[in-house]
Amino acid sequence: MPYKSDQETINDLHILKRMRKNILQSAYLSKDGHIPSSFSILECLYCIFIKDPQITGKKFLRDFDFILSKGHA
Repeated sequence: MPYKSDQETINDLHILKRMRKNILQSAYLSKDGHIPSSFSILECLYCIFIKDPQITGKKFLRDFDFILSKGHA
């Protein structure tokens, strides 16, 4: 996999920062949610669903089943 440019890395960090802000706002407005769990998995989901070109295709997403388990209750 080729190295990312500095600008691409900065863009990714800005997007992730906005996503964290949205998580905080949603949790605050709903008075519910588990913020640490949401934050801890954010980068993984971002890489899988946004950055991976094999997964981001619309046909693939329709046929894709995703199961997430963090290994604790």
